[in-house]
Amino acid sequence: MVVTAATIPTMSEIMDSSKAQKLQLKLQTLGPFFRITVSSLETEKELGRAEGFIKIWFGAGKILHLDNIRLKSETMGMEKSIFGIG
Repeated sequence: MVVTAATIPTMSEIMDSSKAQKLQLKLQTLGPFFRITVSSLETEKELGRAEGFIKIWFGAGKILHLDNIRLKSETMGMEKSIFGIG
């Protein structure tokens, strides 16, 4: 699959989509490191988090390196994954 700029959603589109699914996304960054936390808008409980960093490969651009994804048991019955495909 080739990903082009036209197929990459904007942060605004991602936030709108999460709200439509009754989820709140929180993005925290420190230099190249990031943490994304997903909480339920209904219960305000944390449902999961993803952590990693952005790595620059010369000649290839930026690569998103995902170290880990942690999901709470409440996500098992959800219709869609809180982190997209996976």
